[in-house]
Amino acid sequence: MITVFRTSLAAQHLGISNNYLKNLRESHGGFLIEGEDYFLGVSITDSIRWDVEKIRKKMSDRGRIIREGRRIVKEIAAEG
Repeated sequence: MITVFRTSLAAQHLGISNNYLKNLRESHGGFLIEGEDYFLGVSITDSIRWDVEKIRKKMSDRGRIIREGRRIVKEIAAEG
């Protein structure tokens, strides 16, 4: 199954906007790694290619970590 798509299709598959997807790159303060999660073209005008399955897993993992962290903070606050 092909999981690498241009920005607009990748964003659509992930249910997010093109801009949000682009902002998830490490170069823009995000957590997606060039050469692993996305691939630049050979020229400045080429589309970025995104590995949707890798990105979906990373987004899910980060969401789980954030929810677990919030649960722990709430638990500690209740103890204090």
